[in-house]
Amino acid sequence: MKEIFPRSYAAFHCIGGDCSNTCCQEWKITVDEACFQRWKHLPVPETSAHAQTAKDRKLSFHTEIRDGVRVIRLNSERKCPYLTENRLCSLVIRYGEEVLPYTCDVFPRQYHEFPDRIERSLVSCCPEAVDLLKEPGSMTFADYSVQDKTGDWKQDLRNLAMEYLMDEACTPETNLKRCFFVLLDVADRRKREVEPELGRYREPGFLNELLTAIEGLPVTIDSILERNELFLDLTFEYHKQGMYRNWLPLLIRQAEILEVKLTQDEKTGDNSIHTKYRAYRESMRQYDTLFRSFLGSEIFTSMLLPESEYPDMVMMYEWITMEYAAVMHALFLLYSSKSSLSYEDVRDLLVTITRITGFDEDDISDYMKESFAAPVWEWGYYALVTG
Repeated sequence: MKEIFPRSYAAFHCIGGDCSNTCCQEWKITVDEACFQRWKHLPVPETSAHAQTAKDRKLSFHTEIRDGVRVIRLNSERKCPYLTENRLCSLVIRYGEEVLPYTCDVFPRQYHEFPDRIERSLVSCCPEAVDLLKEPGSMTFADYSVQDKTGDWKQDLRNLAMEYLMDEACTPETNLKRCFFVLLDVADRRKREVEPELGRYREPGFLNELLTAIEGLPVTIDSILERNELFLDLTFEYHKQGMYRNWLPLLIRQAEILEVKLTQDEKTGDNSIHTKYRAYRESMRQYDTLFRSFLGSEIFTSMLLPESEYPDMVMMYEWITMEYAAVMHALFLLYSSKSSLSYEDVRDLLVTITRITGFDEDDISDYMKESFAAPVWEWGYYALVTG
């Protein structure tokens, strides 16, 4: 069966203890049933931080059921109990990689099997994966082009979205809005039982007209307020549970200050936040290549799954947009506290927010249905979120 994967996937390798943000902390690490049964018979390794207090205990001792799923029970520092002081895995040291749960074994790799192909990719919850995305050509393919017709209109639409979002002639925000307009137009044509001809969305006349309309949209106080509310909503439970302590306390405090300031500015006509936001956006232009690749990667990985129907694709596109908006807003909150951002700031916050938003498809569907009046957003709201 044909396998499709971007160059970043082929280039990836885990750097273990040298990682700036280990994946062995602050989130649910699922333990599959086959792994759990093996762990019942294997003692806690001597290299584990808990070896002295867990004599005669088996690996399965450090698991629990959360939200109906068996996971590794993290320690008081929200880290995997099998992580050594050198940030290496004591399970691999003692037993080899074959003892790992499926989640640990494959992360940050993902694959989806379709009837005619397997698609492999990396998720952006890993610093090393993000480092690869900033390299030119990271989201190109050895023998596959997003511009080629495949005979599957959903795959072709997903590829068109990738093409739009990685267009170097426009900012990531402009690319997002252009693509969402296309998704709405496709939905309208399908309602009228008109089979969408995707080639029309590549015609220069259409592209120029759409770009002219979108580039004139201003960033408003309402737009910043909406992203602030989305950020607070997405991070609420994690902050409540004491997760991501390196970032969330500072960012949530900044978000609360910003909410008060924006409300006051709207009444007084003060434009200081707008001025700071424009300076922030200008400073972020140096990372446009990274974020175009990030969006392209997210679209390739998540927009089209083997069981996806068109509404599912639109919902996932909206979720990816929310994810991007949350990342950019988190970076603005950090910028507001220090007035400049390093690449490491950008990378580590991108990793943190994508871990927070790393829901599975069912959870995403539930969140979208509970949070919004309709699963497909109005154009005006989409423009509000993207700014």
